[in-house]
Amino acid sequence: KKLEIGSLVLDADEHTAYLNDEEINLTKREFNILYKLLSYPKKTFTRMQLMDEFWDADTETAPRAVDVYMTKLRDKF
Repeated sequence: KKLEIGSLVLDADEHTAYLNDEEINLTKREFNILYKLLSYPKKTFTRMQLMDEFWDADTETAPRAVDVYMTKLRDKF
C-alpha cells in the first residue's frame, strides 16, 4: 500500500515517508494521521473522528491533541 502524491511517498506496510527521496522520520501516530488525511483528500475529518481512530477509547487526552500532531507534521514538511 503505497500512496504517492507529487514527490511524497508513504508506504503503509513499512510505515515510512519519503519526500524527494529523503526519508522523513514520523511517529506511528503521525504517519497514520497523515496517511488517513492524504487517502481522502476531499474529506474533512473532525478532531474526534481522528481521535476515535488513532487514540485508545479510554484515553483522557483532549481533542486538541490532534492540533499538536498537525503542528508536528507541518514542521516536518
